[in-house]
Amino acid sequence: MDKTDLKQAVSHIVMPDHMAQRIRSNLRQTDTGKRTASKWYRRTPVVAVVLAICVLTVSAAATCTYLFHNPTILKDHDALNAVIEENNNTATGQPEAVVYQAPNSRSTFSLERVIDDYTFKSRGWTSEETMYGSIRSDDAWSFMEVTDAEGPLRARSIFSEAGAVKEEFTAEDPALLQERMRGDLSIDFSGLNTVFAYIPDANLLYTITDRNGTDAGLYCDALYAGPTEGSYFTIEYTYEPDADNQAYGAPYITESDYDEAYAYTNAHGVEFVITTYGDCSWAECTTAHSTFCLYGGYLSTETMETILDYIDMGNPS
Repeated sequence: MDKTDLKQAVSHIVMPDHMAQRIRSNLRQTDTGKRTASKWYRRTPVVAVVLAICVLTVSAAATCTYLFHNPTILKDHDALNAVIEENNNTATGQPEAVVYQAPNSRSTFSLERVIDDYTFKSRGWTSEETMYGSIRSDDAWSFMEVTDAEGPLRARSIFSEAGAVKEEFTAEDPALLQERMRGDLSIDFSGLNTVFAYIPDANLLYTITDRNGTDAGLYCDALYAGPTEGSYFTIEYTYEPDADNQAYGAPYITESDYDEAYAYTNAHGVEFVITTYGDCSWAECTTAHSTFCLYGGYLSTETMETILDYIDMGNPS
């Protein structure tokens, strides 16, 4: 079964509104077929390096809760089609969630171009043109106040007409963001700095509170140079305390779509799915309220695993 047949097999099913909204904001394509920098979380204009596409079917509530909710690896599209057929013929007559994701380009962007993207916020820290982006689809930011524009850790507050507040931070060294991290997972930036070179000012962390002052979540990303010339990796992490990532079926991937696809558990017991395709590598981990994605350009799986060993279980508070 080829990809065309697979897409036709699921094209008649409608996904939930909130899921469709997130996919629309994150999966815009360029004329060349690569992902653009929709990067809704960060809202930067140049590139997005998580080069994956998703085909989703309708969702239904999961019956079990798991610590990790990572993709299920299948052998090929025939195995995936069997899952789709099974879920479309459940005893209740209601199809269950089937999420299929696959890469769409074997090539990646140059380190120079990714640096331009990841320093967009820090270079324009005092400009309202750089204040956009949210983990929530309905935030419309209207004005901002810069509290620190020149120090090693820069800060600003951004406000929406609905009363939400986004506190944004960027730093020369991503380790300066570490104490503000929270959620189901934690990232040891200080440890990563002993092995890899961070790209100065190519990072972002923000927290959001709603109009009532209630915590609505956190986003963090950072860019590092890899061990060989021109190689690099990005880390993107979101924490949404009100999200329930386990209420829907985990995505499926097929080994036949990738050069490599396998599960990896690091020394801290955190589980990931690692995939490679051409010059691109991914590692992802999803928990009830957090999502983590590592993207590598021109990286080996051994290097990906080394990076992942600096991810541990976190503290939501």
